[in-house]
Amino acid sequence: MAGIKATQIIFGHLIARTIFMFFNASSLLLIALYLFHVANRGPLIYSLVLLLLQSLTGNCQSYFVYQSIIN
Repeated sequence: MAGIKATQIIFGHLIARTIFMFFNASSLLLIALYLFHVANRGPLIYSLVLLLLQSLTGNCQSYFVYQSIIN
């Protein structure tokens, strides 16, 4: 691709997936808390941030595995 580096493409995917993960994690957390009555101790924002960080970690790890397979 002309003028675009591989790191820019990867960061673009990560940003787009992070935005999607925010809505996905928010809906998952709300369904777990209010529909299934899962107990939550502590602030809700801490639970959401932890869930987002776990999702982002898995996403970054999958990109690393994908890049190591390609190269």
